[in-house]
Amino acid sequence: MNRTIAHPEGKADHRDRDWMVSKLEKKGPRRANILIIDDDVDAALQMDSVFAHLGCETTFSTSWVEAKKKLCALKPDIVILDWILDQHIDAGNVVEHCVHTFAKFTDESGHRAAHKAKIITYSSLSEEEITLLKNPYFDHIDHWQKPFTQRELLSRALGLLKKIGR
Repeated sequence: MNRTIAHPEGKADHRDRDWMVSKLEKKGPRRANILIIDDDVDAALQMDSVFAHLGCETTFSTSWVEAKKKLCALKPDIVILDWILDQHIDAGNVVEHCVHTFAKFTDESGHRAAHKAKIITYSSLSEEEITLLKNPYFDHIDHWQKPFTQRELLSRALGLLKKIGR
């Protein structure tokens, strides 16, 4: 069966398409669950469209208050987290809040530690300018520096999904 997956920019690399088709046809692992946190609605929708296009289940949050609730309540595989959020709150504040919340509930903290969500931060800041506290609940695995094109975003998203085996 020959399938074509539309590329967000109308371009497709056959290796990426073939890899994604093989992932979609597999009956094994479930789709990656992605939580996108960004106070810029347009940026959140761009991330959402790329990851949804790649077959991921996506949820997004556009405020710090909503972000900390969803990050504590959901069990995402990957968190795509804008470094600077509304009210000058940064990603480190959001993660720190959740770490303190999880630590209060021993049953939940054990489960969370066993299933560490992978965090990707992104901003106009360089990777050297950000610090995310190491903790037992989240793995900060990459930082994407803005600006990036839709094509770069797709390439990074594909690489990320390959890295985590989804």
